[in-house]
Amino acid sequence: MQCFRCQTENVDGARFCGQCGAHFGTAPPLAPSSAPTMVPPSMAPGASPAGASMPPQVRYTDPTRQI
Repeated sequence: MQCFRCQTENVDGARFCGQCGAHFGTAPPLAPSSAPTMVPPSMAPGASPAGASMPPQVRYTDPTRQI
């Protein structure tokens, strides 16, 4: 019995690969058929997209405070 992960030959009826430890189940795991689909993250309410210009912020200065 050949290991699906490392291709090492193992004894028939083995439950695990003697080389890499892979579990021999009923069938090897399926290989991905294609590249994973990228899903863009959703924006939070009130958020602006990256690179969007924001209005300048005015810094508050306490008129009673001496500089």
